[in-house]
Amino acid sequence: MSRLLRCTSVWLIVACSVVVAQTQTRRVNVPQADNVPLALTHVTVIDATGSPAQLEMNVIISGGRITGLGPAAKVKVPADARVIDASKKFLIPGLWDMHIHVDDGELYPAHPSRADKEAVFPLLIANGVTGVRDMSGGLEQIQQWRTSIALGDLLGPRMFTPGPMVDGKFPVWLGVMRVESEAEARDSVRSLVRRGADLIKVYDSISPGPYFALADEAKRLGMVFAGHVPDQVSAAQVSDAGQKSLEHMYNFPLDCSTGRRVPQGYCRKIRRPQAGPAAALIGECGGACVLKPRKMHGAVRALRAQRHLAVSDVA
Repeated sequence: MSRLLRCTSVWLIVACSVVVAQTQTRRVNVPQADNVPLALTHVTVIDATGSPAQLEMNVIISGGRITGLGPAAKVKVPADARVIDASKKFLIPGLWDMHIHVDDGELYPAHPSRADKEAVFPLLIANGVTGVRDMSGGLEQIQQWRTSIALGDLLGPRMFTPGPMVDGKFPVWLGVMRVESEAEARDSVRSLVRRGADLIKVYDSISPGPYFALADEAKRLGMVFAGHVPDQVSAAQVSDAGQKSLEHMYNFPLDCSTGRRVPQGYCRKIRRPQAGPAAALIGECGGACVLKPRKMHGAVRALRAQRHLAVSDVA
């Protein structure tokens, strides 16, 4: 129970309209009411630890923290609290979206405006997502959003981000930090740390030397690094290097097969062009197709240009 009391107060009442009602407008003026306690009464608590649901509970929130939690008959509601009767409702910890791209224009063919991007924030809250890990985008823009959310000028989740990705010689996306040497890799880590990134994200084409230099520099500075399994580094090597997360399932099948073949399921994502540079780079898919890392990136770029490959397939 003491572990729950240390948790932050951003929880979701499933099927409760309190949060959903706030999403009708994008901009909000949320009063700074840290001194006014919030009491959720007679709620069923599911704490996500595997413990059974706890019925008829009171939850007291003060100063942005859960300060009281227990059976409704025992936990007293402060006289000055704002009370929400949560009878027949359920309370769970806020959810996290651990891989989202809010400010990455390359992932949106329509190039949405800032207002369009901000419209996502209340939708996340309405669906119980109170924290996100934005896995590449404009670092300064995301930091501005984070400040606006903290001040109550914008309704949205907690945000953590690496800012721009660190990629190698053959980047697929614009706006990445391109590194081709160990010195450049170390410089990229130091630069992102100075700019206030929350973590470092590595991408597909970074080569082994720069990758391991990045990993070493990140460890030296106490910085978390995460991202894709690069084309020329195995999943086992990435894990041993201390990478905290391996995004998507890219290159896992390659490391589990001989010859680093691309399984047929991956090839099904490609709507094969009949002619042009992409056709020359992509061979026929039988049981598997074999692509060298250099050709892989060239093929992806060519396919994107010809609109044969959905950008979401390689984000």
